Amino acid sequence: MGEWISVNERLPERGKRVVFADIVDGVIYSTCAGEFHDGDFVPDLNGIEASNYDGGAMIYLQTSMDITHWMPLPEAPTL
Repeated sequence: MGEWISVNERLPERGKRVVFADIVDGVIYSTCAGEFHDGDFVPDLNGIEASNYDGGAMIYLQTSMDITHWMPLPEAPTL
């Protein structure tokens, strides 16, 4: 992939697909893929699926991330 870029250094171009994260003291607390639009990082909700097989599993999307860093997504593989 690449190196994490601080949102204090620069922001991605509008509509750019990126991975964004909440990183504090070198620890990644949460991360998500999405796009950057109108000054906001917008999570990509397509493909998120939650299944409950054991009666206690839950997957959720945290929408209140404190985004500190981002990086461009790599190119898709060719088949």
